[in-house]
Amino acid sequence: MDLLRTILVYMTMVFTASVQSTPMPSDIPAYDAPTQTPYVETATDAPTQTPAAQRTPVPTVAITPNPEYGVIRVGDSGDDVLEMQKKLAEYGYYTGDLDGRFGNQTRAAVEAFQYQHGLSVDGVAGRNTLTVLYESDEVRPAPGAATPEPSTTPDATTRLTAAITLSPSPSPAPQTPQPATQAPSETPSATTTASPTPSPTPTATTTPEFLPVTGASITLQGEDEPLTLHIDGEDEPFVIMPYTYGDALYLPLFEVLSAAQINVIFTSSVEAEEYAFAMGNDVVRISFGATQSGEPDGLEAYVNNEPQVLPQRDIRLADGLLYLTEDTIQRLTGITAQRVGDDVVVLLPEEPQA
Repeated sequence: MDLLRTILVYMTMVFTASVQSTPMPSDIPAYDAPTQTPYVETATDAPTQTPAAQRTPVPTVAITPNPEYGVIRVGDSGDDVLEMQKKLAEYGYYTGDLDGRFGNQTRAAVEAFQYQHGLSVDGVAGRNTLTVLYESDEVRPAPGAATPEPSTTPDATTRLTAAITLSPSPSPAPQTPQPATQAPSETPSATTTASPTPSPTPTATTTPEFLPVTGASITLQGEDEPLTLHIDGEDEPFVIMPYTYGDALYLPLFEVLSAAQINVIFTSSVEAEEYAFAMGNDVVRISFGATQSGEPDGLEAYVNNEPQVLPQRDIRLADGLLYLTEDTIQRLTGITAQRVGDDVVVLLPEEPQA
């Protein structure tokens, strides 16, 4: 009994102590539940693409194309390519070796030059490009190309200003002004502006014309009859005349070959027309395209399938016949021409001996 009583007393004391140590509900501070921050998903804008920079159109240099220039393109080589490289290098467009070979670096320089002058950017140096490069007074240097340093020689105004700044005159003693009239000083003041020197008026350049040599004829050496052309509906044959453009002589190559009984094979496609014939042991091929107006253009030539660098890549259409320069004909075939007055005598190359 005593043991049970002791246990009860102990439990009562423990319970009483726990009840007294527990605070009253009114003494417990109010607890505010934390406010939940709503989750907001921020829409991320797609990165704005910067539009590609648009090239500002470059004004085209106004000039009349000179038909004396041919077409120079990738793969060509020779003096005409070398001269073009030198001129492009002069204006800062070409920085490669002056080797007379039209490669990718030369093509890139031609394209840059064409763009800076408002020409068609195709990397092919045609009449428009070469005329601007060689003859225009408005050639623009390549962007970033070194420009000549300004002259360090001071002009008269600079020297006068420097003299006034460096050597000031001592202040004169005050004097009573005199009513006498002074003669005007002949020494110009520092603020005097010199009148600009008028620019010399450029001399007008006469553009040559492609014209027939009226009354002239073309004759093969050893023949008496000139070259003629029979036109349907006409009783009399038409005498074929030579043409000139400036100092250049033009001859109808294929009519000369026909008169010399040299067979010419002709083929035509959408892109080009081609003529092939044999001269001695060589096979010559000539091809060309046409402009939008139907004029022949872009002359190319091959001897035994080897591309030829021509003195002039000019081909003309007159009286329904194709005319090439005397120099180009001689380069491809060995045929030469002699002028006898206004007439032209054509000399065929000698046959190679067996």
